Amino acid sequence: MCYVLNAKYLASDFCRTPHQLHLQLHDRLIEKISASSQFKITCSQGNDLSGKILNTAAESIASDSFTVFEVNLFPVTIFPPLSCSSMSGKLVIKDWLTSSSTVIYHDSVYYLEQPFVASIDKGMITRFDGNREQCISLEKHFNRVCGIVGGEAMAINSWHTGILPSTWYDGRARDDLERWGSISYASPRVTHFHACGSDPGQIGINLFDASICFDNEFIFEEGNFLYPHSDECADLFKDYSSWLDVCGQNADIGIQT
Repeated sequence: MCYVLNAKYLASDFCRTPHQLHLQLHDRLIEKISASSQFKITCSQGNDLSGKILNTAAESIASDSFTVFEVNLFPVTIFPPLSCSSMSGKLVIKDWLTSSSTVIYHDSVYYLEQPFVASIDKGMITRFDGNREQCISLEKHFNRVCGIVGGEAMAINSWHTGILPSTWYDGRARDDLERWGSISYASPRVTHFHACGSDPGQIGINLFDASICFDNEFIFEEGNFLYPHSDECADLFKDYSSWLDVCGQNADIGIQT
């Protein structure tokens, strides 16, 4: 799966990060997540979510926690989605919803006039809190999409966060949200939830600038990807020291939060 939109992307750090380096970083992150027992996601917008990592014992990427990609990605933008089947807490839904880019359906973009709080219990939305009329409209949207794709309307299927800090978007997100989403979910600033229907879920919910820890160790902090700067990744950057700076700089992705 190639994410090169045009020559400007091909010439930028988005594509010029050494592919083998980023692939090794991705695989090492997968091993670290697989060796963890739980995750926690928080951010200043009021989100507070936690869940277990399933079947972690020496199963690595084959763990039931991951939805394994059937294709290779260029550049290496994201780690495979983690299951939300054990996740509970509060998820603030704001700004907009999109598709999750796996199924195309009419009116996939849904704008929210104000934030809503979704209460989640073991991967299922149990209620929306917010303006009553808008909550009803939001539920109708989930049910409509479920009617197209099947499965559970109120399921939160999986989540992942971008691991390519050099991800950028030339323009405003709102001008073309589906195009924006297909690129910007590669940024560590974006934690992307797949919801509604059977796996992988057909509604995309974005959470910005999250702090994420696995077994109480922060891998992302306020949208910054910390893992490349950890001691356990030092050997990866031995021959690519100049690229460590690129891994520490989040680019503009066309949003204001």
